[in-house]
Amino acid sequence: FFTAKVNLSNQSSSTQSDWSVNWQYSYRPLLVASNAKITLNGASVTATPTTSNKAVKAQSTVSFTLTGTTKSGKAPSVTGLTGNLGGKSCTATAQ
Repeated sequence: FFTAKVNLSNQSSSTQSDWSVNWQYSYRPLLVASNAKITLNGASVTATPTTSNKAVKAQSTVSFTLTGTTKSGKAPSVTGLTGNLGGKSCTATAQ
């Protein structure tokens, strides 16, 4: 199993809605998310908000947690981590 926490930051001076985070894994894992809806297309992943965290207040962060597993038992590598908030690129980080 592997676990990751992903943060999306709203650095603007106003509340923003309709966020997404996209990334690619080196191979497709099985994922369960807390605080986000996950869509897999091969090894490409998109996370979008749940109804409870659709809006991100000014100067704040929304976070979600992923728990996954793979056939090999090892965490896949991640590339192309990008965030979008209110139709604009924003900072997304993973731990």
